[in-house]
Amino acid sequence: MRSDQPNRHLEKLSELFHLYGGMMYDIAFSILRQEQDAEDAVQETLLKILEKAEQIEPFEPKSMRAYIRTMTRNTALNMLRKMHFLIVTDMNDEENQISLSLTESDDAT
Repeated sequence: MRSDQPNRHLEKLSELFHLYGGMMYDIAFSILRQEQDAEDAVQETLLKILEKAEQIEPFEPKSMRAYIRTMTRNTALNMLRKMHFLIVTDMNDEENQISLSLTESDDAT
């Protein structure tokens, strides 16, 4: 890897954010409905793009736009699934704690 390659990738990433950042945020926000979560999804998507920079370099602008839309949507949906899983898990933990508390109080009587 040449020493100027990381800088070139960062410049490309900055250009992509400038061109598509608003679109990415809109997509992520429409799915996640929270400003901070949408910003996190955009950032995560940009990091994924950076990791695959050499693979996506030859894309045409129209293809690049579609690629970024799809990656952003998938990233936001994955985040939503993770959040839903965490909420369900937390609720189950609370239910188990409530059941345990009720059982302990029943035993005490």
